[in-house]
Amino acid sequence: MTTSAETAYLFRHAVLRDAAYEMQLPSDRAKLHELAFYLIEAAFGGRAPEPPALSGNDDIGAHSTDQVAWELAGHASLVLSGLDASNSLAFDEWSCHQRLYSHRAAMHADQHYDGRQAARCWRSLAGTPGTAHSAEALRRAARSALNAGLIAQAEQDVREALAHLPPDDDASGRGRILVDRATIYQRTGQLAQAEADLQQALDVLRKDDDKITRASALSSLATVNQQLGRSVEAERLLGESIAASRTAEDASGECVAMVNLANIFKRTGRVRDAEPILERALDIMRRANERPREGVLLSMIGGLFSITGRMAEAEARLREALSIHREVGDRRHEGVTLGELGTVLRLTGRVDLAEAALTQALAIHRDLGDRRFEAAAMGNLGILYAIANRPAEAETTYLSSLQIIRDVGDKPLEGTALGNLAMLCLETGRDKDAREYFEQALAIHCSVQNRRSVGIELGNIAMLNLREGRLEEAERGYREAIGIHAEVGNTRHAGLHQCEYASVLLKLKQVSEAQDAWLRGRNTLAGLGDQKSILDKTQSMKSACAEAGVPPFDER
Repeated sequence: MTTSAETAYLFRHAVLRDAAYEMQLPSDRAKLHELAFYLIEAAFGGRAPEPPALSGNDDIGAHSTDQVAWELAGHASLVLSGLDASNSLAFDEWSCHQRLYSHRAAMHADQHYDGRQAARCWRSLAGTPGTAHSAEALRRAARSALNAGLIAQAEQDVREALAHLPPDDDASGRGRILVDRATIYQRTGQLAQAEADLQQALDVLRKDDDKITRASALSSLATVNQQLGRSVEAERLLGESIAASRTAEDASGECVAMVNLANIFKRTGRVRDAEPILERALDIMRRANERPREGVLLSMIGGLFSITGRMAEAEARLREALSIHREVGDRRHEGVTLGELGTVLRLTGRVDLAEAALTQALAIHRDLGDRRFEAAAMGNLGILYAIANRPAEAETTYLSSLQIIRDVGDKPLEGTALGNLAMLCLETGRDKDAREYFEQALAIHCSVQNRRSVGIELGNIAMLNLREGRLEEAERGYREAIGIHAEVGNTRHAGLHQCEYASVLLKLKQVSEAQDAWLRGRNTLAGLGDQKSILDKTQSMKSACAEAGVPPFDER
C-alpha cells in the first residue's frame, strides 16, 4: 500500500508537531522550507513576475501565486533564518523571494479588502529605516489599516512612515504620506489637522512632477472644504483635481474627483447636475472593469434616485451595489449603501426592514471607526424611531448623532440633524424649540449653499407658522419652498408642501386654489408611490375641509 506524506505525518496534537519540527537542525528546517517553497510555487504556475520598485503609483498584474503569496513569503523568511550568514548569494536570493511575495501578498490583500492582512504584509516590507522604500511600505500599511478600521494602528504606521523618510527624500514620498495622514484625520473628524496636512502636501508637491498625488491631494482638500461648508472653494479644487488626473491619464483618480464633485452637487441641492457626472464615471469604471468603484457609483446613483423620488430604480441600484460591495469585500461602502437602502425602505413603508438595514450600517461604521457615517446612520435611525412613535429613543439618538457631527465638524450634516430634531420637537408639542432648531438648520444650509435643504427647512418653518396661525408668513414660506423644490428637482417635498400649502389657501378662503394645490401635491406623491404620505395628507385635508365647511378635495 502506498503511503503519502500527508498521512505519514499526521499529529494528534500541535505540541507534538512543534516538538518534531524543533528537533530538526536549523539547516535541515531551512531545506524543508525551501522544498515547500518550490513545490507550492510550481503548483501555482511558477515564479511570479517581479514587481516594479515600491513607489507611489505602481500596479502589478494578477498571477496565480497571489492567493498563496503570503505563505510563500513565510517559507522564504524561514529559509533565510536557517542560512549560514557567510552565504551572501543565497541570502540575497531568498531576500528577493521574500520581498517579491510579501509585495504581491500585500497587493492581493488590498484588492480583496483584507486591510488587516495587507497592513501586516506592507509592514514586513518596511526593512531598514531612512529609506524611501521603507517609508512607502509603512505609508501603505497605514492606508490598509485605516481601511480595516484599525485607526490607532494606522496612526502609528503613518508616524513611522514620516520618521523613515530619508533626509534627502523626494517631495513625492512626503506628499503621499501627508495626504494619507490627512485621510486619517478626516475620518476621525479632525478637519483642521487634515486641511493643514493637505495644504502642506500641495506645497511639497509643487517641487515634484507627481501629478497623480497632487490630484489626490486636491480632491481630498475639496472634500474637507465641503465638510467645513466652503462649497465654492471645494468645487474649484475639484476642477483642478479632474484636470490634473486627465493630464496624468489617471482614470481612477479622475473618477474619485468626479464622485466628490457629484457629492457637492447633491449636498448643495443640484441633484440634476450630479446625476450625469455619476453616470459618466460609472461608464469609465465599467470600461476599466473596476468592480469596487462600480459598486460605489451604483450606490451613489441609487441615492440620487431616492432623493428625486424614483424609489423602484433607487432600490434596484442600491441592491446591485450591495451585491458588488459584498463580492469584493468592501465593508465601508457596504455600510454606506445599507444606510441609503434603509432610507428607501423607510420611504416605501417597510419600516422593519429599514431598521434592520440601518442597524447593520451603524455596526459597520462603528467597527471601522468612521464617525461621520456613524452619525448619519444614527440620524436615520432616529427618524425611524420618530415614525414608530418612540420619541424618547428618537431624541436620544438625534442628540448623540448631533454631538458626533459637531465633533467631526461637518456643517451640512449638522444642518440636517438640527432639522430632524426640530421635526421631533414639533411632533411632541414643543413649538418654541422646534422654531429655534429650524432656524439654526436654515442658517447652516444657507451658509453652505445647500439649496435643496434650504427649501425643505423653509417648508418646515411654513408648517410651523400655519400651526401658529401666521398665515401670511406660512403662505410666503410655502411658495418660496415649492419654487426651490422645482428648481432642484426635489419631487417628494414638492408634493408634501403642495398639500400643506393647500391648507393655508383654505384658511385664506381661496378654496379653488387650495383644491388645485392639494391635487397637484397628491398626484406628485402618487407618482412616487408614497402611499403613507398620501394617507396622512388626505386625513389632514379632510379635517381642514370639514373645519372650513367645504367638501373634501378628492370628492368634488
